[in-house]
Amino acid sequence: MLHILTSTSTKIAASVKISQATDESKNILRLEFKDEAAQSPNFIHSADPISGLRNRNFLMTELDNCISKASQGGHDSHLLYLTLDAYKTVFNAHGSEGTDLLSQQIGNFLQTFLDPALHPMSHLEDEAYGIILPSSNLETAHSIAKDLASSINQLRITLGTETLSTQCSIGIAILNENTVRSSEALSRARMAAKDIQHRDTSDNATNVYRSHSSLTRRNNHYSATEVMVDAIKHNRFTFLFQPIVPLNCDDRIPSYELLLRLVDDKGKEMQPSTFLDPLHNDKLLSRMDQWVLDKATHLLRDAIIDKRRSRLFINITGITLRNKSILIKLSEQLRSLRLPADHLVFQINESDALSSPEYFKAFAKALKSLHCKICLKHYGSSSESQHLLALAKLDFIKLDPNFMKDMLSQTMTLDQQHELLDPLKERNLTLIMPMVESTQIMSSLFKLGIHYVQGYYLQPPRPKMDYVFFED
Repeated sequence: MLHILTSTSTKIAASVKISQATDESKNILRLEFKDEAAQSPNFIHSADPISGLRNRNFLMTELDNCISKASQGGHDSHLLYLTLDAYKTVFNAHGSEGTDLLSQQIGNFLQTFLDPALHPMSHLEDEAYGIILPSSNLETAHSIAKDLASSINQLRITLGTETLSTQCSIGIAILNENTVRSSEALSRARMAAKDIQHRDTSDNATNVYRSHSSLTRRNNHYSATEVMVDAIKHNRFTFLFQPIVPLNCDDRIPSYELLLRLVDDKGKEMQPSTFLDPLHNDKLLSRMDQWVLDKATHLLRDAIIDKRRSRLFINITGITLRNKSILIKLSEQLRSLRLPADHLVFQINESDALSSPEYFKAFAKALKSLHCKICLKHYGSSSESQHLLALAKLDFIKLDPNFMKDMLSQTMTLDQQHELLDPLKERNLTLIMPMVESTQIMSSLFKLGIHYVQGYYLQPPRPKMDYVFFED
């Protein structure tokens, strides 16, 4: 086995076949090089055709392997989560042609900067890339990340008469015996990268995920805490509503997802990631979830009074899975307001459920005893998704948006699609596809048996529940 450099400056592991041949009556030796990885069926299934790297599923599997080794001691490593700061700017200016070229060049560059055979790497989604560094030394990982960020900053990519460039933010998560799940590691590295983007700096940078005692995280924590306290005190939260529309089922009850927004001093709506990601105050998160639940139950009551019966999908944070008091209050509200409990659907993030499986199991059981519905969202975002199906009696599954992206890019075969969906159908679970933004995918989703769709193609989030579900 040899490591060779291709014409695109990409390192590959190749086998060499030597044979005798003739050329113009001269005896020569013919050398045939084969990319061993590209010949593997596993590579085809895990390839990302745009960047030339592997896809998200590949990295999650590699993370599982690293975490398994680390749990035995002495095999620590690090995960880099790299985001391209200019991705959205390039897309707005040049569309998919620009972002595809950017992704291709970044993919080529990463494979020359680090050996993919030693450093598993993948194109996670749009602007995000993941790289596993086998080194157990944090200083070494930090040094590699800083050199990588600096090198990407110097890249210049030609598109027609224009030149593209981007800075990047790199979050670092340590993989050791304390790392429980691959989804947790990815979330930590992503959080570290987002912290950089919230800083007041024009330079790209690297950041290591640390506990709450970290100075950077502590400053963000205090700032976010003040914002949350003020929002709860002065009732500055609000809802937007996005319809969840039947595609493959006959449902006469309109369904909406409640999307939380915070209104700042200037009346501008803030996305949840702006005020939730830096926050590490369990009591405040519980208070926020309680506020959401209080408002949702009263919205449901008002809709029933106005003879506008609706099903509401409510998002809760992971900390609420541990909060028994919120269930006690919910029981009282359902009884006092005389609400149909099955019109309330609690959306739980897959990563939260995997991080606290026993709490998830107990919380789901309590919800079912109240006759509320449960939706597991971002399903399929990790290799452990099916593990959760045995823990709780679920009603809805909201698939991870990457499922649709893989369908559109044809990186997921029909067999792989059925491999993910068939266990869900066998349990009679209702399937929802979010982030549907065009008609291109609708017929495929229908053929796959997806029950509901949601996204900007149908209607963007609005301040009122005003989608026309049924024509009289």
